Amino acid sequence: MTPSQNEWQHLAEQASIEMDPDKLLNLVTQLNHVLGEQEERSRAQQHQGNEGIVFHAA
Repeated sequence: MTPSQNEWQHLAEQASIEMDPDKLLNLVTQLNHVLGEQEERSRAQQHQGNEGIVFHAA
């Protein structure tokens, strides 16, 4: 499990039981940020992996 995966899972678990609306909003904001960073890293890795691929028109 990666640190970011562990972090988002921890935040999601906290958010699932949080009753205070302000604390819940804070947790969801943090969760959104962590998941956004994870998505950006994933897209960057995909882009790096696709740089050597050449597509030819049929």
